[in-house]
Amino acid sequence: MIRRPLPLLAVFLAAGILLIYLITEKSAAAETIMSLGPVRLLGAHPGAGKAAALILLFFGVNIFARSADRFENADICESDSIRFKSAVRRSGALFFAAGILLMSAEAACPLPVCSESAVVSGTAIDVRISDEKVAILIDTGAKGRVLATKYLRSKEAAAADGEAGSETVSEERAFADICGRAVKVSGAMSLPPPAVNPGCFDYRLYLRGRKVLAVMTAENIEAGDVRRPLLRKISAYRETVRKKIEASMSEDGAALFTAMLFGDKSALDDDVYESFRKNGTAHILAVSGLHVGMIYAALAAALRGRRRAGRSVVIFVVLVCYAVMAGCAPSIVRAVIMIGLHIAASLMHRKYDMLSAAAAAALVMLVYEPYSLFSSGFQMSFLAICSIAFLFPIMDRMKPAAGIRKRREALKALVLPSLIIQISTAPYTAYVFNCFSLGGFLANIPVIFLAGLIVPAGIVLMLAVPFSEGLAGAAAGFADLSCNLMKLCNSGFYHEGLTSFDVESPPLFFVICFYLLLFGLSSEKFIILFLRKEKKKITFASLVGLLCILIFSFSFSNDFLKNECVFVDVGQGACVHFRAPGGKNILVDGGGRPDFSSGGESGGSFDIGRKILKPYLLKNGARSVDIAFLTHLDADHYKGIVSIAKDGMVKKIAVHECLEDEVERIAEDTGMDRRNIV
Repeated sequence: MIRRPLPLLAVFLAAGILLIYLITEKSAAAETIMSLGPVRLLGAHPGAGKAAALILLFFGVNIFARSADRFENADICESDSIRFKSAVRRSGALFFAAGILLMSAEAACPLPVCSESAVVSGTAIDVRISDEKVAILIDTGAKGRVLATKYLRSKEAAAADGEAGSETVSEERAFADICGRAVKVSGAMSLPPPAVNPGCFDYRLYLRGRKVLAVMTAENIEAGDVRRPLLRKISAYRETVRKKIEASMSEDGAALFTAMLFGDKSALDDDVYESFRKNGTAHILAVSGLHVGMIYAALAAALRGRRRAGRSVVIFVVLVCYAVMAGCAPSIVRAVIMIGLHIAASLMHRKYDMLSAAAAAALVMLVYEPYSLFSSGFQMSFLAICSIAFLFPIMDRMKPAAGIRKRREALKALVLPSLIIQISTAPYTAYVFNCFSLGGFLANIPVIFLAGLIVPAGIVLMLAVPFSEGLAGAAAGFADLSCNLMKLCNSGFYHEGLTSFDVESPPLFFVICFYLLLFGLSSEKFIILFLRKEKKKITFASLVGLLCILIFSFSFSNDFLKNECVFVDVGQGACVHFRAPGGKNILVDGGGRPDFSSGGESGGSFDIGRKILKPYLLKNGARSVDIAFLTHLDADHYKGIVSIAKDGMVKKIAVHECLEDEVERIAEDTGMDRRNIV
């Protein structure tokens, strides 16, 4: 008997989406396939393709629902079980076909015409303001979304000209009011850059997951009438809360609190964020399902005793508004949908199943945007929730030691979910983010505990801002103290990076094997087959799993690992990576931007070495560089080597004899022993 068919249907839909992605993005015949008549027809009329997919989904759900009702109401026998499984298979085939149609319509959608003097009209649906720039997400309707960036004049530059930053402040106030309005933006429009180096971050694919087809450097922005008044009010309210936080808290506390509450890390110090990232606690700084769950628990406790229906509606509306404030990241949307299903199940007196609710959330999100399947936020969010759904019941049945038996429930609620998520996501984190933290297993316990105090304090602050300055100030003060305590706690476990490690991306084959074994061996189906000693079915399932592993590994393999020479894209400068016999790694120059450490106009704060060169090396099997050759010390060739050398990734540096007088400077810049500079 298939006890949870909904997750299986979600897998079928995702498989259809993945198949089209592999054909259109990874296949050598992609251009030929995209030029076929049916595909071009879908691109010209994407709405028709999506409508057809929705019809298939409707019939699939209908077949499954009618069969499930008959199966529930009938006396369970072998024939009923066979009919139910057959209905699930038919529904799965329809979901697979729907996934193919949905992804085909999205992949064949024509891209916008890009130029240096483009004009875009639409509705501003999200605005993010930082000290350096304003990012505006514009919905143009049928033509997709455009991400327009307007670079602000720095306050330092304005002060140097004797203007005291007044122009920048007025610009920020104007942009804060633009969300929800009709806008007309002119400037240079281009397609988002794909992954410029093998295995590295694909910005184009990331933006496709948010329905963004083009990026724009805005020169002029004109705001018109209000088109979405509710969205405008929510955005204005978020800006009011942000200003209250900045006015009532210390600079570091406000930056940390804003990141936790709205996912806005623009004001967060790079070193602070790096310590959280390497310590395995950076998920606290990105609004996720954990934050939404904390808010749900706090609101449910605060409204206890009210009528259930009214309380549920209030909680769900608050959560939806909060999701809009935080930018509707995949993890937030997933959590809100699951909580909505939990509320509905409670009101209808039906049993709530976490795995089925997660599958329903995945179905909704994939139907809305198939490309979200390839977002790391989507993958990690569902990986975490599936790990809890599979492993929590098993680990919960383990008997605790006698000394802690009385506190079992408290320990289970605080420690067990964190431990499960840390263990289950470790291979994925190593593969995608190239880091592993031993301290994170312990650091997450106090950090999550403190987050359980900080996030509800943020909700109190948001609700109190219009009504009580005193209560809002008290909530801000409490949050400031807790944020600084969290930062101190994280720093203690981080201990200057001693408990965290940079790691090479493990082979995709290993990662897929790990998760198939993890979820396969912990599934109820496997446990039943194992207890019944049905070896043939277990063997067949193992062979199917092995086939899936081979297909995935072959489709997403990194062919650049076989190349002996790779010209690394580091922007303006130059960098060449050689693979020598015996697994030796050699670099010639390392790119870089002038004055990235001093905040100069030419380079800003972008560190080529840490953000481009280091990820490239770790993604491509190079944990360290055996020797780095420096042709000269211009910033666009030298700074990248300095950055990775400071992180201990360079064993030796070789320079030309004409640079012999610069050896002391190189040793000082890189922190390396002079004897390792030849």
